[in-house]
Amino acid sequence: MWSLLCIPPLAAMTISDLRSRRIGIVHLIIFGITLLTASLLEFGWCQVLVNLSFNLLTVLLLWLSLYGYSSMRKRRLADMIGDGDFAFALAAMPYLEIREYILFLISSCVLTLAVWWMSGIKGNRSKEIPLVTGMGTCLGAVILYRTITVLI
Repeated sequence: MWSLLCIPPLAAMTISDLRSRRIGIVHLIIFGITLLTASLLEFGWCQVLVNLSFNLLTVLLLWLSLYGYSSMRKRRLADMIGDGDFAFALAAMPYLEIREYILFLISSCVLTLAVWWMSGIKGNRSKEIPLVTGMGTCLGAVILYRTITVLI
C-alpha cells in the first residue's frame, strides 16, 4: 500500500524519458527513497536486504555481460545503456524478489523494444530507446497489481 507513493515520481520519470530520453535526478532520488521506505514498511528489513543482495548480484552479472558485449563490438558501454537506465534498475531492487526482478528486467526490455520498434513503423523512431519508460510502466503495473490484491 505504501508503494503507491512511488507512482507520482515514477510517472514523472516515465513521461520525461518518453519525451526527451532524460530523467531528472531529483525524481530518481525521490523515487528510490520512497520505494526503499515502502519496501521496508511492507516487507521488513530482512526481506529487503535479501532482495538487495540477490538483485545486486544479478545487476552486476548483467553489467559484466553488457561490458563484455560492448568490448566485442568495440563500443563504449555508456553508448549502449544510459546512467539513468542503470540507476533506475538499481532503485527498483529492494521492491522485487530475485525471480520477480529478473522477470521485470526481461519483460520491461521486451516491452520497450517492441514499442520502440513499432514507433519506427510510423517513421518517428529515434536512435535512443526509452528504457526507463518501459521499466517504469512495468514497475507501475506491479505496484498497482500488488496494491489491488492487498485491498481485495
